[in-house]
Amino acid sequence: MAQREPNLDDQPDYTWKVILVGNKKVGKTSISNRFVEDTFCEDYQTSTEVKFKRKNVVIGNTQNIA
Repeated sequence: MAQREPNLDDQPDYTWKVILVGNKKVGKTSISNRFVEDTFCEDYQTSTEVKFKRKNVVIGNTQNIA
C-alpha cells in the first residue's frame, strides 16, 4: 500500500505549543525567528511584546503545527 504525501491543508496530526521564557537579551526572539522563519538578525532589537508564530512541520508521515 502506497503512503500518501502529507498535505499542509489537512488538519495536523499533532499541535505543539512552545513557550520560550528567560531573562532579557538572551536570544528568545532570535531562536523563534530562526525556527519559524529561518532568519537571523545580528543587530540587537528589543522586543517587549508577546509574539505568536506558527509553523507547519512534517515529521515522517505526520503533520505537526508548532
